[in-house]
Amino acid sequence: MSTSTDSIAATAADLRPIDLFDELDDATLGRWAAEATIHTCARGERIRERTSRDGVVFLLDGRLEMLGLDGEIEAIQGSQYAPTWIGAVPTMLGQPAPITLRAATEVRYASMG
Repeated sequence: MSTSTDSIAATAADLRPIDLFDELDDATLGRWAAEATIHTCARGERIRERTSRDGVVFLLDGRLEMLGLDGEIEAIQGSQYAPTWIGAVPTMLGQPAPITLRAATEVRYASMG
């Protein structure tokens, strides 16, 4: 899992670029930010393992690779570019994540809780 080099409290300004929050007013977004922590990770670092139940990841800067199993071999299944959010469906369904997230560049992301 993540061995992030930085962990700080999020602000509404940090989360504002994420399209999930487009319809929220500043006060409501502030309540989301109050529950979020920002992490900075180096290229190659894994920030979430497949089968984890870590919740939604809000990618603020950088690019993540999505790794899945191709038979018994872990392979890149796609990429996510900031700003975006990842993991909402498994979180809402209470299921483990089907993919591992690995930093393809230095990344900055927010997590809840």
